Amino acid sequence: DEIIKMCQNFYKKNNKESLKYLKTITMCSNRIHFINNNTKKFYGRSYMFPDDEFYILINGDNYLQNALTLIHEFKHVEGKFRGYDKNIGVYKELPSILYEFYMLDYLKFEHEDKYEIEVLKINNIFKYINMIHDLNKKIETIKSLRDTNILNNLYENYDVYYDYLDFGGIFNFLNNGSIREIGYIISFVVALDIYNNSNSSNINNVITCYLCGIYKMNPSVVNEVLNYLNNYINFDEINKNKIKFKKSVDKI
Repeated sequence: DEIIKMCQNFYKKNNKESLKYLKTITMCSNRIHFINNNTKKFYGRSYMFPDDEFYILINGDNYLQNALTLIHEFKHVEGKFRGYDKNIGVYKELPSILYEFYMLDYLKFEHEDKYEIEVLKINNIFKYINMIHDLNKKIETIKSLRDTNILNNLYENYDVYYDYLDFGGIFNFLNNGSIREIGYIISFVVALDIYNNSNSSNINNVITCYLCGIYKMNPSVVNEVLNYLNNYINFDEINKNKIKFKKSVDKI
């Protein structure tokens, strides 16, 4: 109840247009479930069915992270109600990721422990940076398979290389998950660009333009986001000192 109320207050202050959808979603409280399963590496999931039926699953025991995840999943369900859940390709995650950043700003304003919110924001950014890193590793591995020597080693030591090179992940990526993984990354880049450069009164219009295919990400957006990340996060400091965070927030 506390987490849902926090999300309602966020919408009251930041997006009254979405508040009516949030009220509709929270009226079906039996469809929103919180669990604490550390064996499963996910924050939250949304399950959509015909006739506006949905279920939301939140995994975690930190209420600040849970509030962030719930806003993310709320935007997915809201997209279904708005009719934004079909044929939107790589921008499917855009509204959800963008509103994570707005929710973090709200939490920093409302919550007394500003440091914890800042750590949560860095962790959240690193979650998507790690996706980029993992995707790059998959691509480099796929490119390396053109080398005859590497292929011969693979044939001779397949069991060893299977886990080391994550062939299971590469297989899933090539057959099932490429649009999903690339979509998360593109949505993250575009979300940060909108977050940094769009007027608050025009945000929903910009989102709609991306979802409808009017706007598409361009290289200049990538460059701006890279500049923002380099200025916002001191990567050298993090790597050098291995900064320790509070137990209540997942480590990078």
